[in-house]
Amino acid sequence: MERIKKQFSEMDLMPIFEIEVRDNKTNEIDYVIFNIEIVGDEFRAYHVPFTTEQENSEKIAYESVEIDPYLSLDENLQELFAECNQAIYESEFFMLRS
Repeated sequence: MERIKKQFSEMDLMPIFEIEVRDNKTNEIDYVIFNIEIVGDEFRAYHVPFTTEQENSEKIAYESVEIDPYLSLDENLQELFAECNQAIYESEFFMLRS
């Protein structure tokens, strides 16, 4: 697990997910941004809300996955990315773009 945490902290890329969506209110294309960090033994992706309504919603406030030491960093982040996509899918604010 420490190996994965070290790899994550040494990444050259910004630790974010930027997911293309369609806003359900405006029907405009937008992006949902999740900031990624390690909290204890899990990866957490915090949604950056665009409105007060989104800020007050718990549907996509943050997603988390427990770090699996048997998976690579990339595989752990792919699991987290899937959780973020699922949260958007279940949200009343956005529709995932295909």
